[in-house]
Amino acid sequence: MIISGPCSAETEEQVLQTAQRLAATGKVDILRAGIWKPRTKPGMFEGIGVKGLPWLLQAKKLTGIPTTVEVATGKQVEDALNFDVECTGSGRCVAWG
Repeated sequence: MIISGPCSAETEEQVLQTAQRLAATGKVDILRAGIWKPRTKPGMFEGIGVKGLPWLLQAKKLTGIPTTVEVATGKQVEDALNFDVECTGSGRCVAWG
């Protein structure tokens, strides 16, 4: 299984172009994008947030590839599910940050 996509979703254009390029390879099973970026130092970029979820939904509609995002809170899980994200995960940064 290959999960691929931008570490940080910064613009709709970036997410859609990346999704289309990954889909063209025929090798990616799940599209991921860093929507929420946990940081240990307050004030640093923490991701585009919920604003990026429609971008992932559009990418899925264009490519047919299921999507995933990393989450840190129950609210983030709810938001992701409201935009048909198939799976969510909590990574190392969330566990230790």
